[in-house]
Amino acid sequence: MANLRVSGGVNISLLQNGDNLNTVLMSNLPLYQTFKKGTQDYNPNWATLPSAQQPIIFPRIYSVMEAVTMVPTNVSWKYNGIAMTFDGSGIATAPSICAGKIKQIDYNGSKALQIIGNIASDSNNDSDVITFTGRASGTDVSAEITLLIEEASANLYRLFLNMADDVIDGSETSLTMTAALFNAGAQVTAGVQYEFLDQAGTILRAKSTTPSFEITRAMIDSELMVVCKAYVNDVVVSQEQRQVWDSSDPFVIICDQGSSVRQRATTDIIYAFSLLNARTGATVSGIVFAIKVFKNSNTTDITSQFTKTNTSVTIPGVKINEHKSLYVDVECTVNL
Repeated sequence: MANLRVSGGVNISLLQNGDNLNTVLMSNLPLYQTFKKGTQDYNPNWATLPSAQQPIIFPRIYSVMEAVTMVPTNVSWKYNGIAMTFDGSGIATAPSICAGKIKQIDYNGSKALQIIGNIASDSNNDSDVITFTGRASGTDVSAEITLLIEEASANLYRLFLNMADDVIDGSETSLTMTAALFNAGAQVTAGVQYEFLDQAGTILRAKSTTPSFEITRAMIDSELMVVCKAYVNDVVVSQEQRQVWDSSDPFVIICDQGSSVRQRATTDIIYAFSLLNARTGATVSGIVFAIKVFKNSNTTDITSQFTKTNTSVTIPGVKINEHKSLYVDVECTVNL
C-alpha cells in the first residue's frame, strides 16, 4: 500500500472577501513605480516604455473541484473603490486618477488592464488598489491587486515574483517563477542572489544569481507556497511568496472559506478543511490534517497562538489584526 502526501493552504489577510472560487489578479510585470517629488522622474516611466514593457493586469480563476481555469464574463473594474469607465478605444475615462493612464484590453481570452501612463505623482504618492469583478460558472467572483507607489529612497528594496501562470495543467510539466529585486525603484541586476524555499523553510533551490526558478510538477503536492529571499552581500534585503497549483493531482485539500480570504478584525472565523477526490468529486472521510499557521511577513511559525482540531483552525479577529497577513498550511496523508 502506498501513501500519498497532499498539501494545501489558505491565505488570510485583513478586510473582507466573498470569493467562492480561487480568484486572483495577476500582473505579468511588477506593479511598482517610484517618483521624486517635484519632478517628472518616474521609475519605470510607463508613459514612454514600449507596449511590451507596460504591465498587464489580468484575472486568473481556478476551480479546485474541477481542476480547471475559467474565463470570466461580465467583467468590471474599480480603482481605489471607484468604478472605472472606458472610451471606445478602451482608454480609462474615470476615475480621474487613472484616466488616460490605463487601457482595457483582451488578454488570454479575458478582459485585462494595461498600464500605459504614469500613476505616481506628488498628489498620488501612496499605493492604489485595483479591483476586478466578474462571473465564472454562474458564480460572482472578485479579486484585487495593489499597485505599489513610493517615493524613491536609496535603502528601499522591493522583491516581486512574476509568473505567466500559476497552475500546472494539461501537458505542462513545470512553471517558471522569475524574481525581480528593485532598489529605489530601479531593478537590481548585479550583486544579488535569490533563494527559493517552501513555507516550512525547506530549500527548493539554493542561492543563485539566476532570478528564474523552474517549479516542476513533482515539487507540488496539489498546492505549494514558494518563498523567495533576495540577498545582497549575503544579507536578506527582501522576501516575497506566491502560491502555485497542480491541477493533475488526484486529491486536493479544500477550505470551506476559500483559498484567499480577507477577514475583518472584528470577526472570528473557523477555517475547516476537507479532502476531495478530484476525479470523483467525493469527499474523503476520516482524514486528520496537520495544520500550521505562518505569519506572511517573515514566515514565522505561530501555530501555538491558535486553537486547532483535526480538521480546522480558529483565527480570531484580533490575531488577523495583529499579524495582518497569515498563511494556513495544511497537509495530510492518503493511503492508496
